[in-house]
Amino acid sequence: MVDHVKQGKAAKVKGTLGEKMTSDIVEKFSFADCFKQPGSGSGKNPKYKSDLYIRLKLSEDLKIELKSENKFYKHMAIFPIWKKLKAETLINYIPVMTLKENNSDTLIALKLQDFLGILESCKYKIDRAEKENIIINNQEDTRAKREIKFFANRILQEVKKV
Repeated sequence: MVDHVKQGKAAKVKGTLGEKMTSDIVEKFSFADCFKQPGSGSGKNPKYKSDLYIRLKLSEDLKIELKSENKFYKHMAIFPIWKKLKAETLINYIPVMTLKENNSDTLIALKLQDFLGILESCKYKIDRAEKENIIINNQEDTRAKREIKFFANRILQEVKKV
């Protein structure tokens, strides 16, 4: 019985360290905040039914909220496949794995840094489009201004679809 208690404590410590690691990665991005959920997902309130809450602010009107469930095990069945994918992926590409069980959602797996890097690229495009809109709005109404504004708005619409 004592061994079971020790394993439970070790697993809890491992989970806490994993949550801290995830939080540290997220917090390195200027547009992201990460908060540990009270009780780490325990309790009855669905608002707190995850390990971490991640808030991403890509623009004033584009905010994304994520719930993160963290699983840290010695071995997981997908990692041999992931390691093979990473080894076969050329340096300019981001490895992405598609996962599906019968009658279930289709998921993707990619490194957290890659996911946030993609969002950072979107944020850059949004910021640039918003700055161009400010510059454009301060100029006279010319054909060039209308064209730039059209393309800036198109970039914003495309990014908001992500």
